[in-house]
Amino acid sequence: MSFLVRIPLNNGVFLRSENRFEEALLYYDEIFSKDPGSGDLWVQRGQILEDLGLHDDAYDSYRQALEIDPGCQHARFALSSMGPRVKDADQLMQGRELDLFPASLREFYTSYERIGSDRTGIFYMVERVSDRSLHMVKILDSVYIRSPQLRLSVQVWHSLHHPNILGLSGWSDTIPYLEMEPLRGLVLDGRKIWSLIDLDVPIVPLSAVKVTIGICKGLSYLHHKDMYHTFLELSALFLHDDFQVKIGGFDVISTFYELEREVSCWILAPEQLESDTYGDPGARTDIFQTGSLLYYLLTGSYPYGGDVREACSIGKRWDDGTSEFILPSMGETELVLFASLFSHSLAIDQKDRYDSIEKMLKDLSSLESALDKGFKS
Repeated sequence: MSFLVRIPLNNGVFLRSENRFEEALLYYDEIFSKDPGSGDLWVQRGQILEDLGLHDDAYDSYRQALEIDPGCQHARFALSSMGPRVKDADQLMQGRELDLFPASLREFYTSYERIGSDRTGIFYMVERVSDRSLHMVKILDSVYIRSPQLRLSVQVWHSLHHPNILGLSGWSDTIPYLEMEPLRGLVLDGRKIWSLIDLDVPIVPLSAVKVTIGICKGLSYLHHKDMYHTFLELSALFLHDDFQVKIGGFDVISTFYELEREVSCWILAPEQLESDTYGDPGARTDIFQTGSLLYYLLTGSYPYGGDVREACSIGKRWDDGTSEFILPSMGETELVLFASLFSHSLAIDQKDRYDSIEKMLKDLSSLESALDKGFKS
């Protein structure tokens, strides 16, 4: 006897349907050990973690889905539906944060509050035992400690001092962690926002411009030191009161490249994906990424086609005639102001972009002034 069956999307979906959750989790982890995956795959992994009762880990998986694909509605729905369940899980597992926080650091820090994660680790707000000062600590995934580039990256990061650069106050080779300046976060609608990945987009134009001005000021500081960031992920951009921004994430991109892992992210510029065609990354890469971030904050979508997942395909972005970005002025009178800035920051050819971050910053300051005064068409 034979049965007509529907072939599942992938083996992980099939294993979950059979309640073989541990096997399904191993299936996804094997995929991610070789490839960053897609937002939907991370959502599927998060659903399995919820099945296993691992709500905090599921939350991190959904956040990773949004990091790869900020337009992933499945991830946004999953996070919104987790709201009270996450709170209940926190109440039921108050001791779990202590279990996750390294035992070797507990004599130095107390009052652990997990505030997020990125590609290489988990962030906590902590209190230093010795002087009761507050700090943000990042516990690094042990796989990245093997990277020789990590030591160089954190040494350079430690030397950076600017209001729009997240300050790094300490790190350890033997204990995989980074100590950074504390964050106040941003409170919106009663919810604490720690980084851009936590924002519900779009946001109002004036706030989006304030964030982007802060990014440009931090990048200007870097560029004057002949340094470039080139990986301005949402989780690398932290927030203070009134949309003040702090740039972090200096430990992430270098370690990924060092370990020869493919980096999949909507923020990457043409030259980072096809350097033979579009040239080497540099200052104008940061300009492209900053323009992309502003576009995302204003519209909630990626400039090339509006679909983040499709935009991650090089062929769809540049090689099949769909490379013209859609100006965010259709039906939005206020956004007409941004047309010139986008044309000078999001150009595919680097030569057509702003030739310095300062010129972009000057245009943003003019936009801020116009929005402050109240733009009238």
